[in-house]
Amino acid sequence: MSNIATVYRDVNTPQPFIEEFYKDVNTPQPFIEDLSQYGDQDKVSQQASLPDHVYLDAMGFGMGCCCLQVTFQACNISEAKTLYDQLTPLCPIMEGVFPGLAPLISRYLISMDLDSDTHCTIQQYFIFHSELSNASPIFRGYLTDVDCRWNVISGSVDCRTREERGLEPLRKNRFVIPKSRYDSIDSYLSPEHGEKYNDVPLIYDRDIYNQLIQNGIDPMLSQHIAHLFIRDTVSLFNEKVNQNDEIDTDHFENIQSTNWQTMRFKPPPPNSSIGWRVEFRPCETQLTDFENAAFVCFVVLLTRIILSYNLNFVIPISKVDENMKRAQKRDALNREKFWFRRDCAIKKTGGEDSSIPGDSQQSRPPMDGTPETNPLYMNGNSVYSGSDEAKYNGATNNNNNENIKQDGGEEYVEMTINEIINGKEGVFPGLAPLISRYLISMDVDTDTHCTIQQYLKLIQNRASGEILTTASWIRSFVTSHPAYKQDSVVSEEITYDLLLKSHHIQTGRTPCPQLLGKCLRVRAPPVPPGPIRYNDVPLIYDRDIYNQLIQNGIDPMLSQHIAHLFIRDTVSLFNEKVNQNDEIDTDHFEVPSPRPTLPPWPLETKLVFGLVNNAPP
Repeated sequence: MSNIATVYRDVNTPQPFIEEFYKDVNTPQPFIEDLSQYGDQDKVSQQASLPDHVYLDAMGFGMGCCCLQVTFQACNISEAKTLYDQLTPLCPIMEGVFPGLAPLISRYLISMDLDSDTHCTIQQYFIFHSELSNASPIFRGYLTDVDCRWNVISGSVDCRTREERGLEPLRKNRFVIPKSRYDSIDSYLSPEHGEKYNDVPLIYDRDIYNQLIQNGIDPMLSQHIAHLFIRDTVSLFNEKVNQNDEIDTDHFENIQSTNWQTMRFKPPPPNSSIGWRVEFRPCETQLTDFENAAFVCFVVLLTRIILSYNLNFVIPISKVDENMKRAQKRDALNREKFWFRRDCAIKKTGGEDSSIPGDSQQSRPPMDGTPETNPLYMNGNSVYSGSDEAKYNGATNNNNNENIKQDGGEEYVEMTINEIINGKEGVFPGLAPLISRYLISMDVDTDTHCTIQQYLKLIQNRASGEILTTASWIRSFVTSHPAYKQDSVVSEEITYDLLLKSHHIQTGRTPCPQLLGKCLRVRAPPVPPGPIRYNDVPLIYDRDIYNQLIQNGIDPMLSQHIAHLFIRDTVSLFNEKVNQNDEIDTDHFEVPSPRPTLPPWPLETKLVFGLVNNAPP
């Protein structure tokens, strides 16, 4: 495999896929890469390149970035819409706390002599599986000025034409599309949220919208689905062209699955017991299983408090978009502020707040979306006021989107991630404290509660800056490496040492309190209380057999028991049972064999559980 890279120039992309450069002491000012070494002999790409940018050569640099995605199944479509809407404002926050190693691994693979099939297979592994989770500061062997992978992927699959980007008048295309197919969502799904907070014009296919409306789909969901169909599918297989769309959803899923957004609303598949689902997609894969489990558990518990206490985190879509842009910046966790809702309690009829963790009431009003059964009032405004057009199209309802509560205070304010996660006195209680109070109200066993508290502690410490994000740790490792020349270049030596160090942290060989703090504890396998308290008689057992069993993963108590059996010889042994394959047969274990130290027996061999050593012919 050649390590010569060519600049990525798609026919529909105005310039090569780029990332902003990180300027260090010895970094050339400005940094302008010589692209002729990658085949740009006619200087076309060189002339189009921007200073202080890293140019990536393939879509794999984007889609090869690892991500951590969580799918939830809701009890019905209303609950699915609620989760979709309420988790949307949290996407930039979770992206910012959790910055990946995949771009670095991709760089390392380029330097290896791998055949194409192997390289493609490895890239597929990356695809399968962002300020809290940001973990992507290195691209194509250079330190960049970003911590997250999101814009990298967005750019790598941005297939909009110049007309669709608004750079030329529409002639061959139908729409001017503001975003890449990989980006944040464009609209909320519930009427009570869409009326006020869908403040960005939504581009959608009017014919598909009308067809959905005629078939009984509500306007908000119809707009969402029609919006997906403003783009063509990325791929289509011959055997999937002719489908019966009345019994098969492959054509829809093909479009749905190539609109990669921060959230995904997933209808039930046909002829399946699977229900309505919502997929939370912004987080980046972390270095250890402990971190990944912490983030998954945190998001799951967020859904529980949202549904159990009827919380409301919705802010205008325009503010979500602004938060996404801020989350991409280097060290955004500590340097940036994000728009977030102050009062997360929903206003009911009469002005009373919905119950939050710690309150006596824990009931949930119906969520079927009709004024008769769900007369909710959001911040003093009836969710069903205004015309039908205003109700379902935020773009025509901008005047209603003022950041003013009924009491005159601000509905949403700028907060740091630390304030959003851990709380800000007099402004917002904090997501982690809300979860902790929720757990207290639940019947959770002690072991589970302690594990969840370790997860919460990791996230709280990372949000406060007490421990580093993965991206900050990677950046620190590179800049402090003896081979780093302060020129923004991540050499192969640094790459190798970083991957080796990461592997040692992941496998537990090397502690890393800067990344994990003191949260991570290696827990020994649970030992039944009986052996500790009641095995008060010394046990005689064969030490060699015991050690062999321990080395093969058998727990100590069972190893002692089996080794104890082998302190005695067998009573009988049949000739046809002498030569056995102990990897597939347990006869030697079921009838313990003679020991070599006992001369009365003719077979001077030692047969142990699971293995025959020097058995006679």
